[in-house]
Amino acid sequence: MNPDNNPNQRRQERAAAVQPLPEEISEGLTVKLPGEYQAQYPFNEEVSRVRLDEYRSQQYAGKFSTNNATVAFVDENLDFHVAPYTSTLTHALREAGYQHDTFFVPLSNGELPLDPAIRIKFLRLSKEAQAQREQERLKSRVETYEAEAAARSITPGLGKKGPFLMVDRMEYTHIDSDKVYRLGDAYDLNMPIDRNMQVGTYDKNNGVIAFVDEKGRLYVASESQETLDLLEEHGYQRSSMFVPFSNGEQPVSKVDQVTLQQMMKQP
Repeated sequence: MNPDNNPNQRRQERAAAVQPLPEEISEGLTVKLPGEYQAQYPFNEEVSRVRLDEYRSQQYAGKFSTNNATVAFVDENLDFHVAPYTSTLTHALREAGYQHDTFFVPLSNGELPLDPAIRIKFLRLSKEAQAQREQERLKSRVETYEAEAAARSITPGLGKKGPFLMVDRMEYTHIDSDKVYRLGDAYDLNMPIDRNMQVGTYDKNNGVIAFVDEKGRLYVASESQETLDLLEEHGYQRSSMFVPFSNGEQPVSKVDQVTLQQMMKQP
């Protein structure tokens, strides 16, 4: 048989081409699962027996699969690993020669192994991976804002050059109501990114100026020609937006109230 047409030989060659992962990856970021283990789903008490022997073969060696922020892969020794998704892990897999494929990904639908050692390690890794993913999302969001600012030729650093107040997430009430509202947050990962179109723009109302800087942060300032000149010098353009504290709104925090009052007294 032509070796090129021999699937078993190609699988063996692929497994041989996979480089061993660094120990800090294989041991530090993954859980090695036995050929058979027991798992339990959080919504019931039923215990299921999971068998992985069919995947611990040359057919899957050097491959990885993903599902619901979970990664599974079979290494060059035919050991089956599972781990919470991180870019660090998937980058290491690709660097080592692993190829993406579609196959069963254990522990990716809320189930947890009954084995205490595996369970504890997987839960710890999940918590750490979630923190890393959030940091990466925050970094990506900052880069989105900065790219928008660069496209609009905005000079960074305006927020540090005047008596301005950053008001992201600030709680406030209206003058005729006790209901508490909260201003948006450029880095709230539970909310869609909606500040990018406001980066590098400002608006004014009733003696108050609001602007969004190069990092997506919302500031307010007392309206003055000096502030308007600073905005123009830094490349900001006027656009329609909500101007906080220009229609009788009041911060809930006493400290923010005093800060805002002092700022509005600035000439």
